[in-house]
Amino acid sequence: MTDNSLASGIVYKSLALFGTLLTLLTPYLSWTHLTKLEPYAVEIFEQQIIIDLDIRSLNQQYGSLENAIESSNNRNRGNSIQYSETQLEQLKIESAALDQQIEQRVGDLDAVQAEKNSLISNVKITVGITLIVLTVAMVMAIFGFLGWYFDIKIFQERRERPRD
Repeated sequence: MTDNSLASGIVYKSLALFGTLLTLLTPYLSWTHLTKLEPYAVEIFEQQIIIDLDIRSLNQQYGSLENAIESSNNRNRGNSIQYSETQLEQLKIESAALDQQIEQRVGDLDAVQAEKNSLISNVKITVGITLIVLTVAMVMAIFGFLGWYFDIKIFQERRERPRD
């Protein structure tokens, strides 16, 4: 066996073993990364649901207060609900406070949505890198095993030929 075929044999063996190792190791590493992201994802989705429910609740309260204010403004049209001026002012103050709370919760929802988008892009990047590394690893393993096989086959053919 010459030095050149010995070096190529080492290269093929290295490619085959390294490609196989990467093929086996990449899904494991991706899985561990994604399982680390799972609690964070659950937290983000829970926050999103809670904030959305809060906004709906605040909107219902705001709508009720606005209806009460509107009905008190239409006293002359025969409505049975009568509010004093202090009660009406209190309703307007509560309505303004609810409006501010709704705006704050919408801002919180936007922040959670940004975190969710970041998480989704992180998962996409992880899956993309995993697919790329798996493809390269499989090509390396296939190329290495084929080269190793043909190198062995050529060596066996040389051994079987008569010596000159």
